[in-house]
Amino acid sequence: MVNRKLAVFALVLLPSLMAAQGKGRMRGDKEADWDKITKEQGKGLQLSNKDVESTNPLRFLIDKRGDLKLTDAQLTQLKDIDAKVKGKNEPPFKTLDSIRTEMKPAARASEEDLPRMLNARAGLKAVLAEIKANYEEALNAALPILDDSQKKTAADMLKCQNDESEKMLREKLGGRG
Repeated sequence: MVNRKLAVFALVLLPSLMAAQGKGRMRGDKEADWDKITKEQGKGLQLSNKDVESTNPLRFLIDKRGDLKLTDAQLTQLKDIDAKVKGKNEPPFKTLDSIRTEMKPAARASEEDLPRMLNARAGLKAVLAEIKANYEEALNAALPILDDSQKKTAADMLKCQNDESEKMLREKLGGRG
């Protein structure tokens, strides 16, 4: 008789204890990496200067010199143009560092932080546009250095590089790049 009461009590009590513990039911994504999500929440801007530099089409062509079959003279000219654009982009990259600091959320976020972060995001778009324009200007100066077969190969390679760069920027900027 005591065993029966104990068995009934266990059958009633165990499921309610499991429900109270949260076992057996789950909300949200089962595969979510919550450690990663909480680490990334307070980081701010995920875009580094190195990420932006990787979008430089001229640097890409210099790196692919073997595929393009560049002569030593062509390579020297491309490197000279690249050095000029690097100097021209130095101030925007310093601004990018400042924006990265501005976009970092405060430990105790408040309503006053939102306008600051939105202004920083608008500034980020302007800086990225300036850097991209400088890269395009340098590329336009460099293309006449290439012969016709090199131009065709470069165009194909640059299209792929541009697509990859745009995808990376979108990911780093939260899907809105």
